[in-house]
Amino acid sequence: MRPLTRRLFFPVVILVIAGFLTWNGRHRRATEMAAMEAFASQVVSGGAAGATEPVLEQAVRRRLADRRAYTLEVREGDGGPAPDGAASHVVMVRVDGLAFLGLRCRYDSDPDRMAIVGMFEPGAGAVE
Repeated sequence: MRPLTRRLFFPVVILVIAGFLTWNGRHRRATEMAAMEAFASQVVSGGAAGATEPVLEQAVRRRLADRRAYTLEVREGDGGPAPDGAASHVVMVRVDGLAFLGLRCRYDSDPDRMAIVGMFEPGAGAVE
């Protein structure tokens, strides 16, 4: 019985570690998505915009000034680490079910360092 235990020990350990890493990655991704949705909702509603450049913050608010009913849809962005110009997430602002504005956002565990790094109109090129 002992040789069977030895043969199964490492494969079982590997499967347990792989399962934990998969669960941890999914949990972290879901947490980041929820945080980005809360951040974008806050910015769109006129709240704090974290580390977003003031010019970009004003452009987003100006674009959404007359829109009242909206929904937000968070997607993954450029992938990989998000340096200053890269977007870790893309938040689509939908008005009446149609994509109205896309916000390229950078996630950070510190809400004051989250930022909108760009915006675009769906179906068009980059706006800013």
